[in-house]
Amino acid sequence: FNVKVRTTSAGLAEACIASFTGYNTYVSKYKMNGVVMTPTLNGVGDKLQGYWGYYSSIFGEDFKIEGQAPHTTVVNPNTGFLNTLGSSLVYGEFYNSASSVKQTLNITGLENQDINVTINISTNKSFEWKEKTFDGIFQPEIGETIYDLGMRGIIPKY
Repeated sequence: FNVKVRTTSAGLAEACIASFTGYNTYVSKYKMNGVVMTPTLNGVGDKLQGYWGYYSSIFGEDFKIEGQAPHTTVVNPNTGFLNTLGSSLVYGEFYNSASSVKQTLNITGLENQDINVTINISTNKSFEWKEKTFDGIFQPEIGETIYDLGMRGIIPKY
């Protein structure tokens, strides 16, 4: 997602944040604004919930930062399951795409065609960082770091 940042050289600028909210998500590379990012934090491989990347270009110079958010909010944790992976589960109710009526998705194993599922996830502008200047503007240049890039809602459809 795109965010506004404050820099000492350019004032307010645009930046892009990529967030990985899954537990042990394998990340070898990803793109932000057409720029390929390769993880250096603990190398390429599994990233814990809350891994993030940052990219901005100011006066033609690329700035790439990555980190690990200490907190990632998810919605509707399903307490009926044991949480052995260190990650919360997110669930939502299925709706019929055409009628917006609640539906149950039943997979029997006897299906003879693909079932396409679309999942809409809302962050509801939940990008949060640890402020050092308390001005409401993310400033990675002065050491402000991402705190929470969690989800706030989920609606699956098929």
